[in-house]
Amino acid sequence: MLLTTMAISVIDTGRIILARLDEEDLEEAQAIFDDNRRYHHTVGRTVAPDVARRAFERAPPKPVKGVKVFKRMLGIFPPLEEDAQKADMIGLIDIYIGYPGYQIATIATFLIRESLQHKGFGTAAMNALTTWLRREHPAVEWIDASVTDNNVAATKFLLKAGFTRTDSWHDVGEGDTKRRVIRLECRLKRA
Repeated sequence: MLLTTMAISVIDTGRIILARLDEEDLEEAQAIFDDNRRYHHTVGRTVAPDVARRAFERAPPKPVKGVKVFKRMLGIFPPLEEDAQKADMIGLIDIYIGYPGYQIATIATFLIRESLQHKGFGTAAMNALTTWLRREHPAVEWIDASVTDNNVAATKFLLKAGFTRTDSWHDVGEGDTKRRVIRLECRLKRA
């Protein structure tokens, strides 16, 4: 996706822009998934040619106690250069707001292009996400994220971002691809 001045940004921090993705953005979102081969190797899955579309079209989980669950797929962009009309997507976030409870937002996917990792974009995007959640979804008090136990880079990133490990985990896959998925959580600080 190319972010243009007409795109619907949800937050612009000056370091990054989070913008809602639409169906026409799926080709660029797929490129983000394709560019993260190390992630897919770590979690033991190959990159499906339609993973972005499937993520985009996936319905939110059934609500708990009748609470409405919102699904948002957000693109991460660098700020527009002066006089520039577009910027290439550098990452994406797929999040469920209100799941598994009204006070929780669950990150399903958080990816930064592999070539742009370790440059502060992930930290800036996580900070923007928490700011946006506090502003637009004030009932949300916690953010949940799950990672495979062998995804050391993601675990380090989330711990540095203020997440803590929980005692919640489950196994996925079978045989050589069997992995343990651990849940981390972060309490949102109020401004």
